[in-house]
Amino acid sequence: RRIKAASDETLKERLRALRQRVLTEGLKRILAERSKSGLIYSGQWSDLKAYDPDIGRLLLALVKEPFEDPQIKQAALNAIADLKLKKLIPELKAITEDILQPDFIIESAGLALAELGDLSWAEKRIAALEKIAASGNPDVPSRYSALKQLANFYYRLKRYDKAIRAY
Repeated sequence: RRIKAASDETLKERLRALRQRVLTEGLKRILAERSKSGLIYSGQWSDLKAYDPDIGRLLLALVKEPFEDPQIKQAALNAIADLKLKKLIPELKAITEDILQPDFIIESAGLALAELGDLSWAEKRIAALEKIAASGNPDVPSRYSALKQLANFYYRLKRYDKAIRAY
């Protein structure tokens, strides 16, 4: 309200930028604290809806920030999925297609997409991992890694029977 009440446009812009910075820094602290355990569970981020009306924009800005802590980026992607922010699906797709992103960010964006109902990335990745896991390849570390990733994907997609088999 105070920003809208200001008459000077330059002052309004500075106040908006300051508000954005304060909200972003507070959100980063919340994401860092909650992601310390490494656990991901449904409803973990649901209270963030009350944080700011445009929480999706704030979370996505953290994901796109090139020098942001990777743990913060991953937590932001998990929060986007948990909050069911479907309007961000096009942005998440773009992240999965960005070869300059680290693999774990692409994976987190792909899983967020799947949790939002777009299984396109997850199904392709699962098919590739199933192929590696089912191969007769004697490369045990590769098969182990594929099975571990499959179990994680299946679990996040609530395909518990398949997750147990992969484990």
